[in-house]
Order: sequence, then structure tokens, then C-alpha cells
Amino acid sequence: MSRRARWSLVIVIAGLFIGGCAWLVWTNAPIYQVLVRLYVDKIYLKRMLREWGVLAPVIFIALQALQILTGQSIENSLSDHLQLERHGIADSMGTEDLRSGVQAFFAGEKPEFEGR
Repeated sequence: MSRRARWSLVIVIAGLFIGGCAWLVWTNAPIYQVLVRLYVDKIYLKRMLREWGVLAPVIFIALQALQILTGQSIENSLSDHLQLERHGIADSMGTEDLRSGVQAFFAGEKPEFEGR
């Protein structure tokens, strides 16, 4: 795929994403309302993070990995991009906190994170 075709694809995808976000805002969709409330209401955010338990850090790790992969996807071929994705997933899932948190989640216990 040529560089021009990749940029065209990125522009089309970005346009669809921005259009979708604008549609969610315009229609005042429930997901938009939740995101705004998470941003504005810090008490609600803390409560949701406690409810999500072990999934809360996983969601933030996935978002960070997505940002990195998106930034590098324009410059890499598909095989290079898939390799980066495999390494990113492995790195994010390799922490001791995640393993102990998942075990605590399935055991019905409260997870304790120690920054490992």
C-alpha cells in the first residue's frame, strides 16, 4: 500500500470517527452522557473505578497501548504493526499486579495493587 493510500485511509477513518462522535453528542446518546459524567463528577469516577475492580487498570492500559499503536500504524506495514500489537498486549498483561488482581477477581476477593 502506498503512502498516499495509507494517508487516505487514515483520513477516512478519522473522519468516520469524528462524525460518529459528533453524532453521539448531537443525539445526546447515553454513552456520551456517561463519559461526560465520568469527566465532570470525580466522586462518580472513583465509584466506577472501584466497581470495575481489576478491569479499571486494564482499560487504561489498553487505551495507552491503542494510542501508541495508532501513532505507529501510519509508518509501519501490516506485519510490522501486528508485531507491535502482539508485543504491546504481552507487555500490558505481564505485570504482577494484573495477575494478582485477576486472581482476586475470580476468587471474589478485593484486589490489592502494589505497583508491581
